[in-house]
Amino acid sequence: MTGPEFLKVFNFCEAIFWFVYAFVCWKLPLFPKDQTSRRRTWVAITFIFLGFSDLVEMNSGGWWKPWWLLVWKGTCVIIVLYWFRFYPFINKDN
Repeated sequence: MTGPEFLKVFNFCEAIFWFVYAFVCWKLPLFPKDQTSRRRTWVAITFIFLGFSDLVEMNSGGWWKPWWLLVWKGTCVIIVLYWFRFYPFINKDN
């Protein structure tokens, strides 16, 4: 398997990982009971977008090209970090 073929397979596997992780986040109670469904839904949507960005990356050749793919992935990371602050093991106040 050549380098570009390996990267396509890797990105496809990464996309599957994000889709499965989105399902797990959506179904498992990771957040306190007060706003559980809303937070889980937004986290799951973000991971679904990350999965789709990997499918785009699979055909573009890099996470930085085209430029909007870099913005897309960066936005997803910022959103994940935002929601991560609500995770009960990190922030015991929520």
